[in-house]
Amino acid sequence: MTGFITPKEAQATLACPLSRTFGDDALMASCRGAGCAVWRWTPIPAKDPRFVQAANTEMNRLHAAHKFDNPLSARKVNGFHQEAVANIHKAPKDHGLPEGPERGYCGLGGEPKA
Repeated sequence: MTGFITPKEAQATLACPLSRTFGDDALMASCRGAGCAVWRWTPIPAKDPRFVQAANTEMNRLHAAHKFDNPLSARKVNGFHQEAVANIHKAPKDHGLPEGPERGYCGLGGEPKA
């Protein structure tokens, strides 16, 4: 398996190396995705366009509020990056992001190099 996939994609495309069905069609031989004990979730990457957009929006909001309170400040928009990311992680849904991870991988083979 290469890259990170959704549990639904895993269930539809992958066979489970732990399933031992031995020809019994009643047993499940496909990947169980998020329902499996070895499934591992991956966080939303910082390069995800949704996260980049949320960070830019939050940095602009913080900068505008700072400029209002401190009109003579020379602090630039990108100076609010750390605070913006912290705010996004506190309330991802408020910034248009899912509350939890969406993609993962089968933990048996180790983390794939995406």
